[in-house]
Amino acid sequence: MLEGAFLTINMLSGEKGSGLWWGTKRESVWTENQLDLFTLYTIKEQSILLYGESHLDNIPSYSKEEFISFFKEYAKCMRKFGKGNSLHSVDWLLLASKFIAWWQEGVNLSKSQAADWGLLHLSSGWKENLKRCKELRKDPSMVTRLEYSEWLSNLEPAIIEASHDLDRVLESTIH
Repeated sequence: MLEGAFLTINMLSGEKGSGLWWGTKRESVWTENQLDLFTLYTIKEQSILLYGESHLDNIPSYSKEEFISFFKEYAKCMRKFGKGNSLHSVDWLLLASKFIAWWQEGVNLSKSQAADWGLLHLSSGWKENLKRCKELRKDPSMVTRLEYSEWLSNLEPAIIEASHDLDRVLESTIH
């Protein structure tokens, strides 16, 4: 399924416009860019131009402090909203691993790659959940199996632990 944000060039730099979010469950019209800082960074650094002229200069560059602020806010959101019980709950863990990998090693990974990276490089207990997170990304229909639905319903402690790891990684490099 085609999915993602379809924005005018001007919207990339923060101007108003008319764009479309085409998601898994619904579509909505955007009058302003709602993509987060890291998504815009990824587009700017890793996109491939297939045709036409590049407009990547319309995407702002971000400072180390802006990334720190973004990751800290993400960790807070994990603690507030990361309750488990949903297929999308796995994204909290996958993105935490992705952000830690980028912060520590400068590699920008897909969510599935972040699961593999986390299993190899993270030391906290929450990392053991990354294997199942990746399995559900590959085959979302497994969410209907009892073992996966029970696991998802108990995912909140791992999400909280991952949020604290993200905070610790940021703190260890700030000081």
